[in-house]
Amino acid sequence: MFFIYHTMRNIARTAAAVLSAALVTGINAAVIPVGPNFFESVPGLTTSFLDFSRDNIARDFFGPGSDPFIGFIRLKGKTINPTLGTTNVIMQRGEEINVVLGARPVSADLSLITIELQSVTPVTITYNSGQNPELWDVRVSRQESAPEGGRITIEQTTAGGGTYEATVNTRIFVKFTRHSDGAIRQLPLGLIMGSGASNIPWSFSANPPLFTDGHFCPSCVAGNSRDILFSGPYLTLKLRPATTLRGP
Repeated sequence: MFFIYHTMRNIARTAAAVLSAALVTGINAAVIPVGPNFFESVPGLTTSFLDFSRDNIARDFFGPGSDPFIGFIRLKGKTINPTLGTTNVIMQRGEEINVVLGARPVSADLSLITIELQSVTPVTITYNSGQNPELWDVRVSRQESAPEGGRITIEQTTAGGGTYEATVNTRIFVKFTRHSDGAIRQLPLGLIMGSGASNIPWSFSANPPLFTDGHFCPSCVAGNSRDILFSGPYLTLKLRPATTLRGP
């Protein structure tokens, strides 16, 4: 909690200055500094979800006699801080990145430092071969003490931006809370999630009301938002740059 609290406080402290930074356009070389990427999950029925269709949650996980859970859990974003607008996922670039128009792609460390998602609707858990159905809420968050790792590879292809690809390696908690009595079960999962594409756009500018760190806007074309899909063995996320508008 200490790490996340101070990381969030520092991000919030610099956000106002970042958002007021002058837009950068038409440059042939630049330094993209160390900094955060602010994302929100894209609303929709099939955009972000947990997938337990191939590797189910084991029998008795929810209590003696609980049936295995097999299937999908649809997710939506849970806003983490009103000062960060609609943000519910933050990735952090750990190194400065020197980009030059027409040069080879450049890689840098990338970490997932915050993720806050919740189930769109409660999931139903049954016992003893379909008996005694119970409703459970689901929340997804990052394990605070878990080691991080990942890479972002960026290429400048025009004077206004370029393309990138990214991978993150992290651990999350899937927290289940029972409606009837507030009982909690936590399922830790290790994840390697990739963007799955090498042509995701980025730009040197972000048009309002996007919430981004100055002159690097991931998943943007000419400063306008685009969607990006991150996927792994259990979790699929469709993300887009967060906005300064307050989220739900």
